[in-house]
Amino acid sequence: MIHWERKYNEKWLEASVLGSIWGSFEIIVGSILHNLKLPLSGTLLASFVVVLMIGYGMQSSKNGIFWRAGIIAALMKSVSPSAVLLGPMTAIILEGFLMEIGLLLFGRNFFAYLFSGILVLYSVIIHKIVALLLLYGFNIVKITRNFYYFILKQLKINGLSFYQALFLLSLLYVIIGIFSATVGYIIGKRALRVRKNNGLKLQLKKILQENPDDKRFALILLLFHILFLILIIRSLHYSLLIGSLISFVYIVFCLIRYKGSFRRFRRTGLWLQLLIIFLISAFFFNGSGIFNIAGIKEGIAMVLRSIVVIVSFVGISHELSSPLVKLILYKNGFSQVYTSLSLAFSALPIISANFKNKEFFKHPLEHISGLLALNTLYDDFIKILNRRKLFVITGEVDSGKTALLHKVINLLQIENIGICGIVSVSDEREKFVYYVKDISSGISTVLCTQKKIENAIKIGRYYFYSEGLSFGSQVLLKCKDSNLVIVDEVGPLELRNKGWAKALQFLFAQSNAIQIWTIRKKLVYDVLKHYNIAEAFIFEVGKDKPEQIIYEIKKAVKSLESEMVMV
Repeated sequence: MIHWERKYNEKWLEASVLGSIWGSFEIIVGSILHNLKLPLSGTLLASFVVVLMIGYGMQSSKNGIFWRAGIIAALMKSVSPSAVLLGPMTAIILEGFLMEIGLLLFGRNFFAYLFSGILVLYSVIIHKIVALLLLYGFNIVKITRNFYYFILKQLKINGLSFYQALFLLSLLYVIIGIFSATVGYIIGKRALRVRKNNGLKLQLKKILQENPDDKRFALILLLFHILFLILIIRSLHYSLLIGSLISFVYIVFCLIRYKGSFRRFRRTGLWLQLLIIFLISAFFFNGSGIFNIAGIKEGIAMVLRSIVVIVSFVGISHELSSPLVKLILYKNGFSQVYTSLSLAFSALPIISANFKNKEFFKHPLEHISGLLALNTLYDDFIKILNRRKLFVITGEVDSGKTALLHKVINLLQIENIGICGIVSVSDEREKFVYYVKDISSGISTVLCTQKKIENAIKIGRYYFYSEGLSFGSQVLLKCKDSNLVIVDEVGPLELRNKGWAKALQFLFAQSNAIQIWTIRKKLVYDVLKHYNIAEAFIFEVGKDKPEQIIYEIKKAVKSLESEMVMV
């Protein structure tokens, strides 16, 4: 027997707590501010984030929490109903990193919090400048400066240079950063005094539910969008005609592929902004304030560039949401990120309810203080993860996994231990035909065969009947009140989130049942990671005896029954 335990990074788990609150705030409050179209809404949102992060920083002394929480909050933000998400997501991640840098440089003290708050608020300006440069190119600086001096000349204001104005704007953000950091510090102190039990009932949300074979996504298009973005920007710089033609082809392609994903282009405000940029360029590109050809060309190039950037971000955002991309990242060292994200989403409905409450806008600081005082949220996350314990019977293909499982089932029935679930049985009359059998009722239906079936799911040599998969899933869904659930078997289908996948996720979310799975040997650890299993007892055909398996199962059942009695 192999006793396998998954080690969870405590920093990622703690970041799940802050990330869930931060992400909920971005989704709910950010959407409200966006819909209200308030001026400086980004600044207001950033100041609230400073309050939130510093308030949480008073509760925890670990380094590395804020940048992790920023990644989690940014990924949560990806569920927002917006066509272009890369901008807000990068802003959130930047805020997390800047807070982390400030505290690493100066420690956990009031001055460090003030400095970090200033950094985060100033990032709003930095992010806006970078976004404008990306959208319109470096000539936007020249045009803005010329336009600024033209306005000063018309108003007959002297002595305030363009860079002095930028300095005054920066000073304003420094003041806002200091104020927000001070408020966060006060809230953090208050939260330490009112720490309370939250009593949340959480269920782990599955992030990798989609089918990674979905043809709507294509990894090659990620590279395609990046290369075309670079190509168009360079071509617009050298030749407006060639750049315009390439831009037209690219935009048409994206409009066809990503239908319904261009809500931003339906907004009058965007076209008004582009018109203003064009007119300013046409009049002030050479600083004369007179309509000129060079300015018109530059204005057209800037407008085209901005449209292409927006379109490419739509494409990149779409392709990055590919389940296959997520699965690749998950299998290559990013499992902690997706586990933490799953935990954060589990708390989203309850935490977001606080932000949707009208009282939040009347007394926002008190509500934030109350959220930061939910000190058992971390413990709730640990309980969710520890719930996923599993017994695995494994071996090579056709090595006797199911046969060993049947011996275990017989011994369990002799011991009068209640069981529920499904097993596969072969057809004695027809070779290479398998049935799925309900252990409780004895009813079975055909599951798969090597004969070709139209519209069936093909895995290896076998074609799976949709009726058999549906029957097995329904049986498993009825097992949520059982103490012991058996699943024969979990494999390639479930790794693609097909087969019994949804039923298994339901059982993990709704039941504390001990589960016994059969898994082919080469897939064991892929399956354990895919389903966020916290602890597994792995028994191998030919090495472990049924009596040993029964002994371990009885111990686990007895422990589960004791926990239920205590509850």
